[in-house]
Amino acid sequence: MRDGLLSVDEPGDPIRPEWHSDEWRRACKRAGVEPVTLHAARHTSVSLMLDVRLPDHDVAEWHRHDGAVMRRPYSHAWGEGLRTAGTAFFDAIEAAGKGSEEV
Repeated sequence: MRDGLLSVDEPGDPIRPEWHSDEWRRACKRAGVEPVTLHAARHTSVSLMLDVRLPDHDVAEWHRHDGAVMRRPYSHAWGEGLRTAGTAFFDAIEAAGKGSEEV
């Protein structure tokens, strides 16, 4: 039966939204990991999927997002990626400087 509810229990009664966060914290505790908010876990999920170079449209659909929306607030740069970006930037500056010396 379609009643417009997003989450229901087995008999079909509405589940209070906080239950999802409560269950997430319980699952983190069982796994022996420090709990983070579901929102933070979503950000991490998007960032990890993008880091392994999954196509944007697949990552966006997995998270039920528009691709542009997903890229703005949900993807984050991390340590190794930032180091790689910095190295590439400085290599490009050095290469550009060498090119101007040859002119």
